[in-house]
Amino acid sequence: MTAAEKRERISELKKKIEETKADYDRAKAMQLALKLVINGTYGAFAHPKFVLSNSHIANAITAQGRDVIQYMLKKIEHYFYNEWHLDKDVHKKLGIEYIAEKDNKYYLLNINGENVNYPHDNLDEMLNKLNISKFSLFEDKKELNGFNILYNRKIGDFSNVKKISNDCPIIIYGDTDSLYITFTPMVESTGYKGDELEWILHVNRIFVEKLYNSWLNEYAASFGVKNLHIFELETINRSALHIQKKNYINNVV
Repeated sequence: MTAAEKRERISELKKKIEETKADYDRAKAMQLALKLVINGTYGAFAHPKFVLSNSHIANAITAQGRDVIQYMLKKIEHYFYNEWHLDKDVHKKLGIEYIAEKDNKYYLLNINGENVNYPHDNLDEMLNKLNISKFSLFEDKKELNGFNILYNRKIGDFSNVKKISNDCPIIIYGDTDSLYITFTPMVESTGYKGDELEWILHVNRIFVEKLYNSWLNEYAASFGVKNLHIFELETINRSALHIQKKNYINNVV
């Protein structure tokens, strides 16, 4: 690549960064605006001096939030205490990821060749965003579901998952709209000794997020409505100190 081509490439990347940041800022502004409107609507119905004040509506909103969190809490504990060690179909999907290319885009695939993330314009971008540092060259040319396999990632062994004792807490803390869950019992049940962050991100994108959202679909269906909830991994903390509701210190990794 000549010096002129490098300058042109750098200019293109700077422009893309600016456009991406603008898109991010717009999306964040819209999210905060919608959150303000929704919270304000709830607050208005809850306020006794609002002309249309209705405590039944306000109570129903908070009760529904508590109910869906309690529903997820029970589903999570039941699955990981009673089904996780027996779910051989899931175990077969875990432990391997492929880094692949298709139409000049880069993808992360599960062992069955299914895309588990959105497409990325270049490989370095994908590796940085997904916290991927360890992978090996896939020496034999292989095509899977139309993707060209470039690299192989071995995460861990899921062939002999042990039962998690009911004495090991999984749910650490919950409030109206979130749950703090420890992955440590799940990690230990597989005998994994490597980087826990890598393990958690892998298991979450291959399996956990889809599982959680399938439960939310079931929850919504029980009321005869479409699911609008997304139960997603927001942060991963090495440790946390919870003083009281909404007062905590997290060591975010």
